[in-house]
Amino acid sequence: MNLSRHEFRKGVALVVTLLLLSVITFLAVAFLALSRRDRQSVAISITQTESKYLAETAAARAQAEIFGFVAAKGNLGSAPLMVSRTYQNQGGFDPGVSSFDNVNWDRTISGGALNEPNRLQMLTNLFFDPRLPVFVQTNANLAAAREFRFFLDFNRNGRFDTNGLVGNLDASGNLIGSYNAVGDPLKLRYSYEQVGAELAQLLVDRDGKLDMLFIGGGGYTLPRYVEALWPDAKIDVAEVDPAVTRVAYEHLDVPANPNIVTYNMDARQYLISNAGNKRYNFILGDAFNDFSVPYHLTTQEFNHLVKDHLADDGVYMLNLIDGGDLPFATAVMRTLRSVFPHVYFLPVNKAYIETQRNTMLVLASSQPIDMAKLGMIPGSDRERQSADWLVSQPQLDALLAKGPQFLLTDDYVPTEQLLTPVFESANAVK
Repeated sequence: MNLSRHEFRKGVALVVTLLLLSVITFLAVAFLALSRRDRQSVAISITQTESKYLAETAAARAQAEIFGFVAAKGNLGSAPLMVSRTYQNQGGFDPGVSSFDNVNWDRTISGGALNEPNRLQMLTNLFFDPRLPVFVQTNANLAAAREFRFFLDFNRNGRFDTNGLVGNLDASGNLIGSYNAVGDPLKLRYSYEQVGAELAQLLVDRDGKLDMLFIGGGGYTLPRYVEALWPDAKIDVAEVDPAVTRVAYEHLDVPANPNIVTYNMDARQYLISNAGNKRYNFILGDAFNDFSVPYHLTTQEFNHLVKDHLADDGVYMLNLIDGGDLPFATAVMRTLRSVFPHVYFLPVNKAYIETQRNTMLVLASSQPIDMAKLGMIPGSDRERQSADWLVSQPQLDALLAKGPQFLLTDDYVPTEQLLTPVFESANAVK
């Protein structure tokens, strides 16, 4: 077929037009792709900048709070302890319970939806003091896409902390709350548990009964032990985390004995709001978790609360961790002595001064404790742990005479500063 010159030119123009449209389409798609990537990059940059400013604002606020307290006290050493206070009840919101740890914006404790009265109750429960955020690189492969996430590492231990607390961790990084011999409630692993068992036996022999309050439930090791030996013992447990209690009952062989009553709330709040006129002959404080110290359970004011709920000759036993010169333990014992006339020290290690990190026990009472008789009682391991670890009163007096002579009060309780040497020795690079 013969084409005229005019028709040939029209065909060439059409081909050129199609080619140009293809190029334009390609450029438009490429532009859109680049624009989208740039928008994402700008959005990430804005988010990072805003987060940086928010972090700086939070830091400035914290500094202002600290230095404001120092200026008001006129004492450079009176900086207050500041910790996370955004508590969350992981088991769900428990309607009707007025406690600062009873907050969960997702569900009720029964798994149901929240209603408006629930939300209003949580607002009254909320005790909020915002934490400084920590930003970390979340991708190990730096060549891969770098994500930007909020990551709270309050303790700088490389693990996400939901509430700023540090737990006992095994070599794999798993939390160890306690050791529990399921099926054998009389088996106790630790020396401080053995001393608790010996003291319980002393009080049963003396009083013919056991009315106990456990401050901290953990694995319910000693509550199980006490219930197994003395089924009629009255046992109250103040455990702040309902998930801990649920695991203990479902997996750790805690018996369904009505004499074991758990209150899922802070121990101080329990003594103020729920204990009523109860008076125990044995209160055991075991709420400390490694370096995590509920500082409000160490103060002179809290000790008065404990004393108010002890029988006249009741005993308060406190489990704590310290090392070296014992700046924390001595402050705790000095504070206890300001409330209880009789304080006894059992460091559960004869070389406690040379040990950088050690579990130790303190007994306090308004009346003298028959330590000689206690030292003759064997625990579940048939050993006399109390007799092995008791520090004489002259030795204790000399120990408490060393160092600063301050007391731990609600206005001044520098637990983090006192435990810093222990923390540094445990995390030292070897």
